[in-house]
Amino acid sequence: MANNGEKLITEVQNYSHLYDLFNKNHKNKVMRENAWKEIGVSLGLSGDLCKNRFKVLRDRYRKEKAKVLPSGSEAKARKMWPFSEMLNFLDPYMQKGRKSTPNLKKRKRAREDLIDAALMKIGGETDPEDLFLEFCSKSIKKYHQKGNEALESIGNYVFQMNKKYLQ
Repeated sequence: MANNGEKLITEVQNYSHLYDLFNKNHKNKVMRENAWKEIGVSLGLSGDLCKNRFKVLRDRYRKEKAKVLPSGSEAKARKMWPFSEMLNFLDPYMQKGRKSTPNLKKRKRAREDLIDAALMKIGGETDPEDLFLEFCSKSIKKYHQKGNEALESIGNYVFQMNKKYLQ
């Protein structure tokens, strides 16, 4: 495994668009898939297997870097992970964890204020339907990936109601 890991890391280094998020070809799915296929051919493995193994190596490297280094005799006794030095080329490309910034909170609050102001302008007073729709809107935003499914369900329901009562 160590030998395969070293070969895999060396091969991936030749394809910067696989790990450099700012590379103009990073978002090109075809180029990325072709690169993984080429790496797989050179190692005698499938491209998907190489992709998955490299992801495991990269994630382990990230965890190793995040570990707090012990001091004194503990530091001498602790073994370094064998791939740490080979993977240090990833350091400039590794993203920090996403943190909520004050700016993000301000923008969210401003957006909510704009929505409230628009609702007040349109209807004067907020009626129960507006409150219900606002509740639905805020709830759907919490679903992240399932939000589109929820919107589609609500849209289908409203369509059915229109069809039933407005014809």
